[in-house]
Amino acid sequence: MSTIEERLSALEARVAQLEKPRAVTAAAPRTAAPAAAPAGIVAATDAECTGQYGDPEIRKDPPRWSGESFAGRRFSQTSPEYLECLAGFKAWAAAKDDAEGAIDSQGRPKSHWAKKDAALALGWARRLRNIATTPEPPGPNDTAGGSPDDDIPFAPPFDLGC
Repeated sequence: MSTIEERLSALEARVAQLEKPRAVTAAAPRTAAPAAAPAGIVAATDAECTGQYGDPEIRKDPPRWSGESFAGRRFSQTSPEYLECLAGFKAWAAAKDDAEGAIDSQGRPKSHWAKKDAALALGWARRLRNIATTPEPPGPNDTAGGSPDDDIPFAPPFDLGC
């Protein structure tokens, strides 16, 4: 059996190893590449997202979400990362409902609604990423090398003394 000193020095060596700085790899930002869609879930189209029921309110954050709470907000008011986490949770819930054979009050499979929410979440995540990566169009006062007054098609009716 080892002595206390040997065990203490072994622990100190492990702590020193853990405290060493690790090489940081250049990772792409999380918003650059969307996560893989949950199995069997296809992202909703823009028409579905902008439809009457396309921007539902979030009742509760997914259990694995550790960031800012978006409960009480609509899908369009969240982040793409949150929506992908929500879609994964809804896909899991749908698979669980399918396995249990759960049905809603009208006799339809309960998983239908979770799959629909997952598809909408993925659709909104895609839309929000596209908005974040689309450059803004030039404004009316933006010019390419000239003065904003260069293209005024008229002369003032009086002398400005310039």
